[in-house]
Amino acid sequence: MGVNKQSSLNRKDKHRKPSADSVEYRFLSHTLRQADKDWLGASDALALLPLSLLPDFVSEGFKVSFSYDDRNRSFLCSITDKRGGSPFQGCILTGRGSSLDHAWLAVAYRHVVLSEGDWAMFDVSSSVEVDDFG
Repeated sequence: MGVNKQSSLNRKDKHRKPSADSVEYRFLSHTLRQADKDWLGASDALALLPLSLLPDFVSEGFKVSFSYDDRNRSFLCSITDKRGGSPFQGCILTGRGSSLDHAWLAVAYRHVVLSEGDWAMFDVSSSVEVDDFG
């Protein structure tokens, strides 16, 4: 009878204590007002918050990720604060949209325009609003 090494490894991981350097990841949420969504829907929004800002975000210590959510048929863009010593280290700010550009705009707008990089205004939440610029 063989031993399932994967199951054995998973059991060990469950009981592993977090190291002193481990980071607690938390999702931040903020429901955009209709006025915010109207601004994001304007034809020049992507010119004001272009995807070319991505290297700046990364060089400042943020991880930027994109994915597609089949269940909700939307794109997701997330920004994770990886800066050591930041009060928001491990926090994840997300944006959703019907296109990759809209998902980027939703999260970049929250980070650059609404909070000006100070994420204290956002709530820690696991709920997700699923609509364009959500």
